[in-house]
Amino acid sequence: MPAAQPRLLIAAGLPPLRSAIPPTVPRKELLP
Repeated sequence: MPAAQPRLLIAAGLPPLRSAIPPTVPRKELLP
């Protein structure tokens, strides 16, 4: 289900994303 993937990325994907994204990028830009 493609609709479930975004939720998984948001729920379980946030911590990995923070590590993958350079610290120079503000989190505000990542979030809408």
